[in-house]
Amino acid sequence: IFMNCEREPLNNVKARQALFLSIDEQLIMDILFPAGVAFPTRFAPPISGAYGYQGDGSDLAFFGVDTERAKALLVEAGYSDGFTIEMGFLNTGNFDLNRQMIELIRETAAPSGITVNVFPMERGQMIEGEWDAWSTPLPGKPDPAAQDRWLRPENALIRCPDDQLSELLDIQNGKTDPAERLAAWMDVEDYVEENAIVHNTLAQPNRIRAWQSNVMDYVDPPHGRRMFLRQTWLDRG
Repeated sequence: IFMNCEREPLNNVKARQALFLSIDEQLIMDILFPAGVAFPTRFAPPISGAYGYQGDGSDLAFFGVDTERAKALLVEAGYSDGFTIEMGFLNTGNFDLNRQMIELIRETAAPSGITVNVFPMERGQMIEGEWDAWSTPLPGKPDPAAQDRWLRPENALIRCPDDQLSELLDIQNGKTDPAERLAAWMDVEDYVEENAIVHNTLAQPNRIRAWQSNVMDYVDPPHGRRMFLRQTWLDRG
């Protein structure tokens, strides 16, 4: 779920954190998916291998509902009476799962004093940023270079410009040593989580794992030309 940091109230990091603490990810997974299909995640999902989140959610800063903490953050943010947001999804059948997720978020956020209106958007409204938050599926990739465009301020679908985040993304993209690059990506993940820039509701890695085991000698491919050039340069060195 992407946040619109250019509009009140979600231009306030504590308001975003309060929203995150009002979302019951486990409830969403339990209601919408069979057991063992959906998992907790950070921005890079479990399918991203070493870059992806492999935990159970207990070590995440905003996993699960904490109504009292959310209310305290709302007071600190200047919204002691709560706030109302429009949380959108693209108004096509392909995004019906996102609609259902938002409807569940509406219910779990209400006790904190946060009103979530379900907002079926047209594509033009999405591009113009006529939303406070919006939900969309993202494909998991083995390499975070395939994902970082979703965090870049130049992406019209993201409304959370942040110079420090852009710098962290540039640093990790500039690393060629795998261990250094992994550490740099973890810095990106920590920053995104701490500043509540994207709510990573759940991951469905088994959709990919289901067919991987049926492909002989399958290996996660590197992402596009950048990883190919990076590896080629290393090999030639």
